[in-house]
Amino acid sequence: MITNEQIKDLRTRVSTLERCIAVADKRAALAQREERAQSPDFWDDPKKAEAYLKESGSLKSWVVAFDAALGAVDDLDVLMELDPEGEDTDAAYADALSKVEDLELRNMLGSEGDSLGAVLTINSGAGGTEANDWSAMLMRMYLRWGERNGYKMTVTENQEGDEVGIKS
Repeated sequence: MITNEQIKDLRTRVSTLERCIAVADKRAALAQREERAQSPDFWDDPKKAEAYLKESGSLKSWVVAFDAALGAVDDLDVLMELDPEGEDTDAAYADALSKVEDLELRNMLGSEGDSLGAVLTINSGAGGTEANDWSAMLMRMYLRWGERNGYKMTVTENQEGDEVGIKS
């Protein structure tokens, strides 16, 4: 059963996120950017326009994610008033909590270089076939995690082990 304290905690986390992310500033900047994108000379330089729209998309994704988290918490609040002990309340709480936690994680990983790609290297080192097998398991785990979370994953080099797994 969901308590009012849990909902109050979610509200506090959302209001903290609103300040940390500066949602009002992002909304204003997004409105200004959308107005600029409507000007007739916007597409005169297509490369600049594309970069401009990419940055606008980044701002919009922050605003949309915040609105989704806030909406989920508001829906949970209303649902608690209507049916405090219903099964739907548990699902709505799990959904709201997930959206808030995702936004908090995104905020933590929101530094300048965090949108860039990464290279992950796995080397089995010493340990024989067990180490090679473990390296293969790690590679599969990271590939699947990346695919589930919407990252483009590419294996650039794969050196097979002698019997099983991978060396690097």
